[in-house]
Amino acid sequence: MVNLIPDPHNFGGGLHETTNGGMFEVHADFNLHHKTALNNEMVFITYLNKDWKPEYNGSLELWDANKRICAAEILPEFGHTALFLHGLNSLHGHSTPLNAPEGMSRRSVAAYYYSNRKANRDIAKRHSSVFFPNGKAKPWDMMKLFGQYICPTVVLKIVSDAKESVKRAMPESALAFFRRGRS
Repeated sequence: MVNLIPDPHNFGGGLHETTNGGMFEVHADFNLHHKTALNNEMVFITYLNKDWKPEYNGSLELWDANKRICAAEILPEFGHTALFLHGLNSLHGHSTPLNAPEGMSRRSVAAYYYSNRKANRDIAKRHSSVFFPNGKAKPWDMMKLFGQYICPTVVLKIVSDAKESVKRAMPESALAFFRRGRS
């Protein structure tokens, strides 16, 4: 996953509090930000509860989506932190009602991180400027564009990496010669 974007609006994030009797059913989080339509990729949760005991309930349950069972629990004790990816298999919640002493609540702070998956997919289609001196495209520029549209992304990456390696290894005089030959 690349290009994670924090949410300056903190949609779904910020301070969370559950009071006695409260719970949060096992669920998969929302997939798109409601305003930006960015893809929800991961959440970072830190718990703020000192002296939390297991009998108060409220542990974060991480579920195995295939088996439909709780696979792990994180006690919401002060400083305990969870960072996990989102998706339909990222089931979590705290499904047992809170049973904390009077005046005590379950508190956490959460931050969501997003990506623009469409932009990540389109990166292979990106090209530099194509020049049309006298209204005609240079043959080399047209060949590069054609290659970008017919080659798989992995091939383009290999070619790009190889090209950079050759550039670093060649003397500047040889590079200048090849640059002149493409016009």
